[in-house]
Amino acid sequence: MKKYPEHERLSAIKDKSQVCGEFLEWLQGAGRYVIAEYIGSDRRGGKDLLVPASFRIETLLAAYFKISRAKLEREKREMLDELRKAHGSA
Repeated sequence: MKKYPEHERLSAIKDKSQVCGEFLEWLQGAGRYVIAEYIGSDRRGGKDLLVPASFRIETLLAAYFKISRAKLEREKREMLDELRKAHGSA
């Protein structure tokens, strides 16, 4: 098993993630398009309402590529701890 598996997974999908992220940024900036989601129900018959989705691109990409942001953060802290120990500033 690799020492930092989540970072390795992230590195493996970097190119695909970059392209998807650029596309999502374009959608947000184009002004004519919106990503939407269904929520709750309306008062007219219980059908779900379609509303603009509120999201951070990084969060959406992490979900799509099944990357755990919490695991990434833990691995980053481990890396920093190792660097501090290696340089004698623990």
